[in-house]
This record gives sequence, structure tokens and C-alpha cells, in this order.
Amino acid sequence: MRELIKKYTLSLLFPTSHPDDEILSMGSSILSHNFNPDNQDNNNLTHLVLLTGGEHSFVYDIAAGERKCYIHNKYHNPHKEGYAPFNREVFKEGKVENFKLSAAMLGVTPDRTHIYDLGNGDVSAKEVKKIIKELQAEYPNSKFKSMTYHDDHHDHANSGKALLELFNNGTVDDARFYVTASDYAKGKVKVDTFPAPYDEKWNSYLFAAAQTYEDWNPRKGFYHSGGASVPDSFRLLKKNPRNYIHTPND
Repeated sequence: MRELIKKYTLSLLFPTSHPDDEILSMGSSILSHNFNPDNQDNNNLTHLVLLTGGEHSFVYDIAAGERKCYIHNKYHNPHKEGYAPFNREVFKEGKVENFKLSAAMLGVTPDRTHIYDLGNGDVSAKEVKKIIKELQAEYPNSKFKSMTYHDDHHDHANSGKALLELFNNGTVDDARFYVTASDYAKGKVKVDTFPAPYDEKWNSYLFAAAQTYEDWNPRKGFYHSGGASVPDSFRLLKKNPRNYIHTPND
């Protein structure tokens, strides 16, 4: 059965650099592929690929009590608030669990969730190319969707550059690139984009997944890692949940 799945399944793979990228850049598209009746068949499976744990976010300093939390207007104390011992590894583990929960809310099952640890801020196109080639070998004829190589974030851009190179050399046959909601709203990426399919009936799933990154419950691994880090992006998501895409070499 495993060989039959490999041979006949058309897989849609979404490599993302950090926990919350899947929500802010690709969330409604992932829901579209999973829940749109036009896409629901046995030959269309969506996979999510996480490249880093996002451990170097400044939100770590907030949770560690080294930086004032502007949401709660105070310095947190892991010992007094009951979530010690706390360190960067614990923070990263929490963010990865947030990603898994978000993926489940978007309809991606654990067997189609792939976790890597390339190092937040250190993602290289070479490393991402290796991962994409491994996934392509595991799931032949897949369609890949990554963040745009025009992004000004190092990790985002390198995931896009890796996919573009593999598309241009023929390793990948189908590639699309996503612009973050904030970059699209601000007109920062100067390429022609088109909107991905979207239906507001999916909003409850999308917003529930987003809440994973906005909750503060450090005893259970929730550090409002996205809500504190990029609050404008989460506000934009709720204002306009639609995703925007461009094609290779744009």
C-alpha cells in the first residue's frame, strides 16, 4: 500500500521557515486544498514542512523576563508564574507544538507534518534544496509552495530561492510562491500576484489556528509567540484572510 501511495498520490508540500508562517502566508490556501470539495479526492494530500523552530524570536526574551511584555505591561517571571525551568530549547519546543496544533486545525494530519531544525536565522538555500529533493523523492510529482524569494527575511527568502532553483533545473515541476499578508498590504513585493481560492466559511478554522500563536499560557507551552512578535500581521490576517501568490521567475 505504501508503494501505491507513493506512485499515485499528488502531494502539495508547503515548506515554511518558522511556526506561524503557515498561518500568515498560506493558511487560507491550505484550508482550500483540504476542505474545498473541488480539491477533495484521493490523489490530493497536503503536507506542511517546518524548517526551523523559530527559537531566536525576541518573544523568548519576553517570556524569560528579560524584556518587558507590552501586552501584559510587565516583566514576566518564569519562577513566580510557574513555568520554570525555562530556556530557549523549552521555548522552541513550545513553538513547534504550536505549529503541530495549527497544522491539525488546518486539516493537516500528523503523518503529513514534517519537522526540521535548520536553525532560526541560519536557513540556507542549500539546506532547503536538500530537504525539497528528499521530499520529492518520497512524494514524486508533488506541487511545492513556499514563501517568496523576494521576501526581506533571510529564512523566508532562502526557502523561496531553493524552490526556484529546483524548479528552474527541472527537479520540481510545479512551484508557487507566497507573499506575506503584511508585505502584500504594504506593497513591498513588486511582482504580479494573484489571489488564492478563499471562502469565508473557513475563517473559524483559520482564526482558531492563528489563536495558537496569540495565546499566553506558558505552563502549557503557549507564549503568544506570533501575537507579540508580529501583531500587525495577525490583525491583517483577520481583516483579509486571503493569500497572494506569484509564479516562478516573476
